[in-house]
Amino acid sequence: MIFNRTDKRIKFCSSNCANIFRSKEYIDKYNQNPKLCKHCNLTIPYEKHYNNFCNQSCAASFRNIKRGSWPRDVKEKFSQKMKFLYKEGKICLPKGTRKGIQNKNITSRSKPFYECHHCHITFKREFYDQKCCSIECRDSIRSKNKCAKIRISYFNKNDNTETSLQSSWELFIAKWLDEKNIIWLRPSKRLHWFDTTNNKWRTYLPDFYLPSFNKFLDVKNPMKMREDADKIKQLIQLFPLIVGNREEIKNTVLKWQTQ
Repeated sequence: MIFNRTDKRIKFCSSNCANIFRSKEYIDKYNQNPKLCKHCNLTIPYEKHYNNFCNQSCAASFRNIKRGSWPRDVKEKFSQKMKFLYKEGKICLPKGTRKGIQNKNITSRSKPFYECHHCHITFKREFYDQKCCSIECRDSIRSKNKCAKIRISYFNKNDNTETSLQSSWELFIAKWLDEKNIIWLRPSKRLHWFDTTNNKWRTYLPDFYLPSFNKFLDVKNPMKMREDADKIKQLIQLFPLIVGNREEIKNTVLKWQTQ
């Protein structure tokens, strides 16, 4: 770029161009004799030429080699102490480990006694992020949180509790059942079933349970029924379940009443 200079000593049009030119000179000079990592002997790039290692891992490995490992008797004392504390209930296994399995990458510990998030019973947990005392409590928590995009509070006069409904269709069926004086409950335990299509165990939670008919109800829109057609077909064969839209559910329940 041609520019008008006020002094013969000026060689660049701006300080930015001067810095870019000098940096290229410095990089070329550094590449002729670059610095090597003290641990892996790889070339350290110019951006890190003030460092002695190419990365943090090499720095830690180099320091650990100089430090050396613990003596065997110290390791055994530490292991016996941790086993004693675990048996006394003062510590628990870290995340990702079970009894008899070692995980050297995890060092955190936490108190083993914890209050269950569902039944509020104090229990001794096997790993530190366990929140529920049993699988049943865990499934109950999941059933309340799953697909809870909409939470509609509705008072269920049958069990005298405030029930959380998850759609306007569920609210419609609940009001209709109350108008017809049909006892209904909100299922709390998930149904365990084996999916033959995907070859795995799964759980399912219907919307309503009618004790007088010993039937489950699940109200779904037609689009969702088409998506879950295979799943619904298997569930109907395994459980006393009726799946349909609002009118289908109403007609089916009315037929049961007349029988």
